[in-house]
Amino acid sequence: MKQDRELDLAKRFLTAIGCCYSKIESNDRPDINVAIGNRNIGIEVTEFHADRGSERKPGEQTLRQAGEESARKNPGQPYTMAIPTSPYQGLEASIVDKIDKAARYDLSRVDHFGC
Repeated sequence: MKQDRELDLAKRFLTAIGCCYSKIESNDRPDINVAIGNRNIGIEVTEFHADRGSERKPGEQTLRQAGEESARKNPGQPYTMAIPTSPYQGLEASIVDKIDKAARYDLSRVDHFGC
């Protein structure tokens, strides 16, 4: 299911930027392999949540997790949920995490970066 979602997001992104591709498939590390022209490109998909890194203490829930738990405990009832005032901390955490993971990927199936 996760791979289906990643594939759908990658297709939507490529379509939105007007990119024509001949082959696209789910993979692991990187998430998507796509043939664009005569190049094999690897795409890593990340769904960003602005509250990433919003834990108040190590191991404590993020703001989103706390809100989701409140909704589950009281189905159909209104509830309050704190939101971050700036997405930058979460965005930075996501980018740093992705760079760390990508450094360990086997990129032998894809062409090196560049257009």
